[in-house]
Amino acid sequence: MRILHTSDWHAGKKNGNISRKEDLIHTLGEMKKFVISEKIDCVIVCGDIFDKPNTPPDILEVVWDFFLELNSIKVFSLIISGNHDSQDFLKSMSKLLQLANVKVFANVINPREIKKAIFQYEDKNGEKINFAVLPYPSPNLFAGENSSYEDELGKYIDLLFEEGAKERYPIIFVSHLFISESIPSGTEKEISVLTSYSIRKTKIPQFSYCALGHIHKSQRISTTTTEIVYCGSPYQIDFGEREDENKGFYFLEISRGVLVKTEFQKIDQKRVLRQFEFDIDKNQIEKAIEEMKKYPKDIKKIKLKYSETQGVREIVKWKTIINSEIENVVSIDTEEKTERGILKISDGQEISEGTIDLNRLIDIYHKYFVNERKRKEEDFLKVREKLIEIMQKSEEKY
Repeated sequence: MRILHTSDWHAGKKNGNISRKEDLIHTLGEMKKFVISEKIDCVIVCGDIFDKPNTPPDILEVVWDFFLELNSIKVFSLIISGNHDSQDFLKSMSKLLQLANVKVFANVINPREIKKAIFQYEDKNGEKINFAVLPYPSPNLFAGENSSYEDELGKYIDLLFEEGAKERYPIIFVSHLFISESIPSGTEKEISVLTSYSIRKTKIPQFSYCALGHIHKSQRISTTTTEIVYCGSPYQIDFGEREDENKGFYFLEISRGVLVKTEFQKIDQKRVLRQFEFDIDKNQIEKAIEEMKKYPKDIKKIKLKYSETQGVREIVKWKTIINSEIENVVSIDTEEKTERGILKISDGQEISEGTIDLNRLIDIYHKYFVNERKRKEEDFLKVREKLIEIMQKSEEKY
């Protein structure tokens, strides 16, 4: 049995006003070529197929055409929802997608009906596997009154494993979650990669393979019991993902009930997201313009650094010149050249100005809320959304 493991397409994504539709079409086209050449039996998509709940019709057409094309060559597909997907939308499409040989899991199955979270697939040669399926486990579903998110999530995953192991077939865990030891790319939603809402690798039972989505950086996490794999996003989703980072999907092969192969398959990118940073200086800018012209199709984000002596007119002048000469510019940001500061927090940690982010601040507040104020986890859940909203709207540096 041959399986393709992919996730985090973020169909409908825009960088600024630049649509990523052509990148999506290219990526799915490369996957389809691999499916045909390697005679893949099954494609699993581990969440975040779409970037936002209201996906434009032309993007929906690209995605549904891909699954219809897979069905035309007798390839089965399994989809789960991620934190970016609309569960209601995927659920509403599930019966139609069944006609295209696509099985959809839009919602987390109630633990009392855990059998429904196990899906058995049999290929044309009679090889069988069990998929143990867990769509995005929202903190709202897994925060217990007297136990942590990790504890409650761990109990659910144990139930999945126990149910899937009742028959002696390989069990593939399919989910969209955050393993504590994984390395985020920096472009995931910050609230969804808080360490407070993660699970350690040691809490994952002995599945044959863990096919995960959510983290955009492709990586394998070693354990003594199972193989945990994030396939990563198949193309650069945003500028936090490195230009030279490999993007693609994973290929698995199961023979006679044994996982015999797991390989990463790289996809060459249609367009690269490139960041440029330079001072407002005639020589620097002219050199930067020449460098940027080497990549006309690539998507660019620019930061201009200015000194106190440089006025608004000079900044506007250079912005205008860059916009007139360079294609596919998402934004031109400006920043005054200053000495980097240090933020000190109560437990003695120091955070440099360049490393602080919303994720870190929420983590710090969570520790204070639970440890210092002695409040319960469920109380923190009630305030976190409001806290994020306030912080995102704040114009202050920290």
